[in-house]
Amino acid sequence: MIDSDLARQVLLGLTALVFAALALRTWWVPDTVARELGYGVSDANGYSELHAIYVGLWLMHAALGLWAALHVDQAVLGDILALLLLGQPLGRLIAAPRFGLPRGPLLAFFALEVIGGLALLAVRPGD
Repeated sequence: MIDSDLARQVLLGLTALVFAALALRTWWVPDTVARELGYGVSDANGYSELHAIYVGLWLMHAALGLWAALHVDQAVLGDILALLLLGQPLGRLIAAPRFGLPRGPLLAFFALEVIGGLALLAVRPGD
């Protein structure tokens, strides 16, 4: 474990920026993002679901990251973000026996999600 308010704030801020960037990109070019993720989106329900998860939920991940960075003394905020982040590779692992591991950029995301989530849990506030 590393005890450092600054390191925790940096990790939280970077996590927030990544989620904000991904959400805004999806909002801007949803068809491109859907295609990159292997989705075929063709109707209102598909776009609604894409925006619910890849825009709305990810913007709230970004907001939680920013809030946690501004209130670093409340460790539970960053811990919740870490658990949400680790939920993504968990879902990928659940799918792996039936469908295989993700490929291409999603395999890199898998690694970054694990590393980022564990880093947030390892770096504790309180220098």
